Amino acid sequence: MKNQLIINLFLFTSSSKKLIFVFILLLILPFSGCKSVVKETVVDEPVRIVSPNGDVYVGETCWQGQRHGQGTFTSPNGYKYEGEWKDGEQVGQGTEIFPDGSKGIGEFRDSKPWNTTHWDKNGNIIYKVVNGKTIKP
Repeated sequence: MKNQLIINLFLFTSSSKKLIFVFILLLILPFSGCKSVVKETVVDEPVRIVSPNGDVYVGETCWQGQRHGQGTFTSPNGYKYEGEWKDGEQVGQGTEIFPDGSKGIGEFRDSKPWNTTHWDKNGNIIYKVVNGKTIKP
């Protein structure tokens, strides 16, 4: 049966093979998530998502609606993150501002500070995070 399938594929013309390839590709794309070649683009305005608890996200999303690209997340308690997102996680360069006025700026991985510096509201360094580990001055 395997040989029959191979022979049948060779019987198709070149354009028929391309059509079959595109059809198979279209079947596979929905299972590949945000990493696919299909990317939602924002025209004129960024997407605004408000959750029932009052969290607000304004920015880019992937076709599944997850935070993906550049965006700003704000919670009702005063926490704010502005920066890069991937598959719903804070990833890459960003800035987080806390309710007490302190802030952290740098690189994030899996929604956690990875290589960041954190200042109090007066501009004094509170601590740094280097390769995921907190270092106090």
